Amino acid sequence: MSDSNIFDEFESEDIYTFKRWGSFGRFSTINNFPIEFFVTTLKSSQLNTLTFARDIKPASIDFEQLLQRDIDEERVRSEISPYLTSPQLTQAEVGTKTIFFPPLLVAAVPVTNKRMESHYSLQSINDNGKIVVREWESLFKISLRKANNGYVFKPSAISDKEISVSREPAQIEINISNGIERGIKLVVIDGQHRLKALMNVYMDSPESLKELAIPVCILFSPNSTVEVVEKFNENEYKVPTIAEIFRQLFVDVNKNAIQVGGHFNILLSEGNVGSIICRDLCSSILDGRGLKALAQVEWSQKNKKLSTEITKKYYVTSIGVIEKALSETFGKAKLPFNYMIQFDEIKDFVHPNDDDHIEYPKVTWDRFSLSQKQYIKDQVHSYVTPMIEWIFFESNLYEPAVKCFNEKVLELENKAKLNAHGETHFQPVLDYLLEYTPISEGTSMREARYNLRIFEEDVGLCKEDKTFPLLNHAIFQRAIFLTWFDLVKIGRQSGVELVFANNVFKMLINEISKDINQIVSPLREYCQSFVFYSNKINPSNDSRVGISCLIAGYLASKDKFNIIMKNAGVNTSCLDGSEATFIENITNHAYFSINKYMELYSKNRVKIFKASYVTDKGLDLEDREELQFAENKRKRDEKDYKDGKISKDKISNDFEVLVKKYIENDTRLAMRELSTVLSLKLDVFGLTELSPSSEYLDSEFDSDSDSDSDLDSNFE
Repeated sequence: MSDSNIFDEFESEDIYTFKRWGSFGRFSTINNFPIEFFVTTLKSSQLNTLTFARDIKPASIDFEQLLQRDIDEERVRSEISPYLTSPQLTQAEVGTKTIFFPPLLVAAVPVTNKRMESHYSLQSINDNGKIVVREWESLFKISLRKANNGYVFKPSAISDKEISVSREPAQIEINISNGIERGIKLVVIDGQHRLKALMNVYMDSPESLKELAIPVCILFSPNSTVEVVEKFNENEYKVPTIAEIFRQLFVDVNKNAIQVGGHFNILLSEGNVGSIICRDLCSSILDGRGLKALAQVEWSQKNKKLSTEITKKYYVTSIGVIEKALSETFGKAKLPFNYMIQFDEIKDFVHPNDDDHIEYPKVTWDRFSLSQKQYIKDQVHSYVTPMIEWIFFESNLYEPAVKCFNEKVLELENKAKLNAHGETHFQPVLDYLLEYTPISEGTSMREARYNLRIFEEDVGLCKEDKTFPLLNHAIFQRAIFLTWFDLVKIGRQSGVELVFANNVFKMLINEISKDINQIVSPLREYCQSFVFYSNKINPSNDSRVGISCLIAGYLASKDKFNIIMKNAGVNTSCLDGSEATFIENITNHAYFSINKYMELYSKNRVKIFKASYVTDKGLDLEDREELQFAENKRKRDEKDYKDGKISKDKISNDFEVLVKKYIENDTRLAMRELSTVLSLKLDVFGLTELSPSSEYLDSEFDSDSDSDSDLDSNFE
């Protein structure tokens, strides 16, 4: 053989080392982006050709490329692996139990050096009359047999030519990336826990899986290619990236699964602006402030119930809290939402005409197309993300908490470097906090787990000493967002620039941080039986609104108001036009908020009194008996009215009259105390009709109907 022939053999080396026979199909309707699939099977020994999403993420966490939640190792160990191996079967039961896994959904993802590429390479089509070979250059190819009466479809979005093929047999050939070179990674987007269990069982006992054929469905997006992007993006039609397509597919197939956590759905969802904000916030924090900052934001909580709380002392916030706070304010009010993201800047791009077109629908909080999403994302990044970052990392309210975390992490870093056992006792704690690497079970990591608990306690003690006690309560954080929403709303109504309204909000938060411990406190009578029940915060919607009223009411103090305006760079003595209107409206809003607070206080105080007067030792026995007699009479009258024996106006109101009499003194004392704490020099109580906007503002404070559940269940 000549040298030239030898080199010819090298040149013809087949890069498509993964080859499988199976069935081909396309999932598409007239209005959506097509997804094609290839159904086949794998042996247990071929499981290593499949990849977990975390294995293709870059060294730093990239939220835009996040495809899957982390693997729940405990669930794999305790639930799925035993399902495969059936360790509890008796001898008589062996061979009688049936088991089956649904197919693994696997995405064909183009990668270079483990970094996901945005699109596939050029698709070429070779038709020899019998076989149609579609190849995405250097990545993968699929061979289909031509058939006159077969399945007819257009193989490419940039070609009008249709082909008719048999769905089976078909062959897929893939250039599996070795981790460095360009190629395809077969990333499991649904079934990673099943895959992990199969791998674990195969590693321990390959013989037990020797007869197993694992069903696999390989998905790919035929039109997410470079040439389609070049053609359609020129026409302002947004071709989705590989990451966007498979992220949304994963959410769609898992959205009803119990094990999918709330934070996961928020980060991967494409369905509302709140998700866009949270994902951009995490990416912005990571890119601009680093892993230590991101580690203070809870974003990986799997438990749906806990996803709207803040579960660790070292977190400053949770994306579940942020998303809920945004959805219940800006998400329910179109005009303030448009103003918050400065929608007018992109209006002509996202609404090129007035028609409600499928590609350009009228944008709302939870309605927009892929073509519009990028414009919305850009506005979010410019106007919303910086404000949320400021609240939790730069405001006088939260900056001390951030410093507590950073100081304790620095101590851990020093111990990891200088301690004789730093690599095993302290480095795993850092890896857990900053790299999201679980600390394994077992005696070898016992000290590391102990040090993690000590770290959390130390951060908690530091925060107790230097910050406001309610800082990490979801209700308090949602109240802050409600305050921001109200000032933004007033800013829009007054016609001022968004930056002006935002700046006043910032200075309000910075200034009230000096007094927040005194204003929102279980020691205050005006907070008891409302914001607090004894020393525990009331997590109801009324409490959220009440705390926001107290924050806004801070502006009713003339001295505090002048300080806030001065720090915001506002000279109130020489304002005119929209800025003067804004100042007048937020002053009125402050007065209105104080009155609204007392209205809610009275409502909750009545509720508490009615529920507890029978055992209230502060009341004389005679008083309790009088109240109970009046309440029983009302109940009898209500029954008689229900039975048709009396008319509604005959129902006794003696009980309500007595209750009002008993709480009148409490209400007067609460008003007096609140006035003193806020340093009010003007009697503002009863001033609820100060401006034309008061009625509108009041409607924004209405409690959610589903928030008035049983009183006892509302306290934590």
